[in-house]
Amino acid sequence: TYGWRSFAEIFEERLRFEMGHVMDYVINSGNNGDNSGSCLKEHHYQRRVARYQPQVVIILIGCNDIVTKPIPVVKDNITKFVKRLRSDGIIPVLQTYNTIKFIENPDSDYIRRIMVRYGKFDEFNDTLRQIATEQDIILVDNYKRWKFYTAEPSIMDFWTDDPLHPSAKGHLEIANEILRTFGMYDATSK
Repeated sequence: TYGWRSFAEIFEERLRFEMGHVMDYVINSGNNGDNSGSCLKEHHYQRRVARYQPQVVIILIGCNDIVTKPIPVVKDNITKFVKRLRSDGIIPVLQTYNTIKFIENPDSDYIRRIMVRYGKFDEFNDTLRQIATEQDIILVDNYKRWKFYTAEPSIMDFWTDDPLHPSAKGHLEIANEILRTFGMYDATSK
C-alpha cells in the first residue's frame, strides 16, 4: 500500500471509531504470496486464525494458486477452510478479487505472471461465488463492482498500482464494498 491504509485498516476505522465498536478489533493476518493450501495447515491455522478467537473471518485468498494449480483444487482448499472456520464457530465471509488490467506485451516476468492470472480470473471469481452459494456464506463481490467501474481505463489506473494490486484508492473501494455488504457503508464517512 506504499504507506497508505489497507482495506482492513479502513474497515477497522469505520467499525471501531466511526461506529463506536471500540472493543471490536480487526486483525489482518494475511501474508503476501500466500496460497489457499496454507490455510489448511494446522500451524498456519493456529497462528493466523485460532489464537485470535475471531467471531468473523473475511477470506481473500487463491489468486496466487491459480498460476500453478487447477481452479477445482483451489475451490476444494477454500471450501475446506470455510468448513473448518464454521466447525470452530466462526462466521466465514468470502471476497472475490478486484479486476486485472490486461497488458498485451508484458515486459517483465512479474507482469507475465500477472497476465497468467488474467486469463483465469473470470472463472476463478465465478468459482468464489459458487463457494459462497454452496456454503451459504456472505460474499463481498469486489470483482463485480470493479468489472463495471474499471472498464474505464483511467479508473483502472487510479484504482491499481500495477496490473493487479490495488492502490490506496483501490483499497478504499474494497473497504467500501465490504461496508456496503455488511450494511455499514456511509457515503459521508471520511
